[in-house]
Amino acid sequence: MQFTLPTPTDDTAQKDGVLLRREDYHKLIEEIEKLRKENAELKEENAELRRRLGLNSTNSSKPPSSDSPSVERPSRTPTGRSPGKQEGARGHRRPFLNPTQIVEHRSEVCRHCGADIPPDIPVSGSYERRQQVEIPPIEPIVIEHRYHSIRCPRCGKLTREEIKEEHKLCCGPHLASLIAILTTVHNLPRRHIDELLKDILGIQVSLGTVDNCVHEVGEAVEEPVNVLKEQLPQQDKLNIDETGWKKAGEKRWLWAFVASNFTFFQIAKSRSKKVLEEILGEFFPGIITSDRFSVYRSYRMEGWQICLAHLIREAKGLAQSDDPATSCFGYWIRRELKLMISLWKKGEARSLEMNACKARLRRACLLSQDSEDRHVRNLARAILKNWESVTLFTRVEGISPTNNVAERSLRSLVIARKISFGNHSEKGLVTTACLRTVVATARMRGLNVWDYLTHALVQYRSGQPVPLLDISSG
Repeated sequence: MQFTLPTPTDDTAQKDGVLLRREDYHKLIEEIEKLRKENAELKEENAELRRRLGLNSTNSSKPPSSDSPSVERPSRTPTGRSPGKQEGARGHRRPFLNPTQIVEHRSEVCRHCGADIPPDIPVSGSYERRQQVEIPPIEPIVIEHRYHSIRCPRCGKLTREEIKEEHKLCCGPHLASLIAILTTVHNLPRRHIDELLKDILGIQVSLGTVDNCVHEVGEAVEEPVNVLKEQLPQQDKLNIDETGWKKAGEKRWLWAFVASNFTFFQIAKSRSKKVLEEILGEFFPGIITSDRFSVYRSYRMEGWQICLAHLIREAKGLAQSDDPATSCFGYWIRRELKLMISLWKKGEARSLEMNACKARLRRACLLSQDSEDRHVRNLARAILKNWESVTLFTRVEGISPTNNVAERSLRSLVIARKISFGNHSEKGLVTTACLRTVVATARMRGLNVWDYLTHALVQYRSGQPVPLLDISSG
């Protein structure tokens, strides 16, 4: 049996067919437009994901700690010189120390003719010396405090002096301070400190003792650290940065306040403006250098310098774009910002060349503030909106265009966070902030950290005032 398709035999059937085909045509057009729109959205999403995959600490505001091992660091431009000391450059020799032991060496055979040299021939008086530094065998000093019982001649009962608090502790001030330094300066975990004391010093202590020593030293320096905190609002300039921290898995924020001659750390629950108001007050009469985080924009201060290094990294990310216009803008902005920093380092912050550089930077942002690329548009508008804060260092002497000093102060703590995952108690947060503040400030002042912590702990245990960190000079 054969089937045949019906064919229109009248005008009505033909009209119905035309109408049907028109409806299908419009549906197809709508479907095509929908697919085109979806395709454009998918392309935009794919481009954004590819851009994010290429972001790292060298071309964005991401911290270096988030980089994978495969991230390539920018290589230095070859200079054609060999590594090490260059010919004609002034050398630096290791200074001679006062010898604790002298060993005399004299020739028994002449190096020129091979003749024997009798031992009774006196030396000429000239000699060449070589020093070798060695450490003696380390033997811990064990001090035993004996509290004797004495029978009272009056009542006949045994009496004994009450044990002093500082004698109840099993670690002396030097050892306790050393443990605190190994924790805060060298980022050693508690268990590694226990092993180090056992292998090198021949001292076996428990993990609890190590932890108690760290907290005790932290408590000893709380007062000097509070004095530093009170001096922050009186500073004429501050570099501020913050990074994530943990307390028993809970989110915390570690703040770094770097002044000209001391550094202060604070671990807070938030990253909000309240932290700045609690430490610096509702208004800071000096200049703050930081990144473009919105908290600093809303905080009231005399002046704000935006870190140009952050802007350079963002511009580098745009310069690596596949889009020619985006890449051109990123390259332009990066070049001008790097030139501004270079001129500042040469002491030419107010030169004609700096003014020309600022003019080119502003022109690039004006031309790109309405770009179709939202990343270009956002960066250009951000620079124009905060122009006074971007260029403040060219008008105020002594202000750095970058926030590198604050970022460097946090590097060691970021490493410590990755090793120990932060702290486990509120007491640990305070101890970490206090010890890190003391170590950073002592280094800035050229003080011996171990000597200061030991002296502070001796005073603390004896109930005497703990010496303050000397920051009045320099």
